[in-house]
Amino acid sequence: LGQQALGWLADVRTARDAMALLTPREYNVLDHLVLGCSNKVAAYELGISARTLEVHRAHIMGKMCARNLADLVRISMSAA
Repeated sequence: LGQQALGWLADVRTARDAMALLTPREYNVLDHLVLGCSNKVAAYELGISARTLEVHRAHIMGKMCARNLADLVRISMSAA
């Protein structure tokens, strides 16, 4: 495999390892965020407060080493 392919495989492995760290609730929150739901809409659909969703989002961002929502989407798509 070429250097670029090896780098891509490492990214996929890292993304999957990060996803494995998420709790079931964090995974649900991530699903809503990746689909483009706002914090308020995601919180309503999950039956939690917007503040609780923000806490989960912060934990997800930390566990997945994402700086922003775009990073989060990119990392989660790499794991798929």
